[in-house]
Amino acid sequence: MFEHARDHLELYRALAGGRGGAISLGGIRQILSDLVRGELAASAGAEEAAPREFVVQYVVGAYMAVLTWWLDRGAKPPPMQVDAMFRRLAIDGILPQPLERRLTIASEVSNR
Repeated sequence: MFEHARDHLELYRALAGGRGGAISLGGIRQILSDLVRGELAASAGAEEAAPREFVVQYVVGAYMAVLTWWLDRGAKPPPMQVDAMFRRLAIDGILPQPLERRLTIASEVSNR
């Protein structure tokens, strides 16, 4: 998605600007929400850290914020790097940690 956005930077600027920007970005947000819901449904057996719709809004909101920030900066750094950073942060923030990691985190917090 980042590569597509970079390749259509002028289109993004036209869509995001003016009075139609909110409508255009709302449509993109809805498409992304549907895609994320589909991905989450595919992993339905996994333990969830939060209600599914909360996760959808979290991922899509973060993605839209990062996408806007990135495009406004001229689509730098490269799309693959931005995608890797986004995925790392989004996945680490959504998937629950293994029991050993949760115990370590709880211990670190209680020792502060």
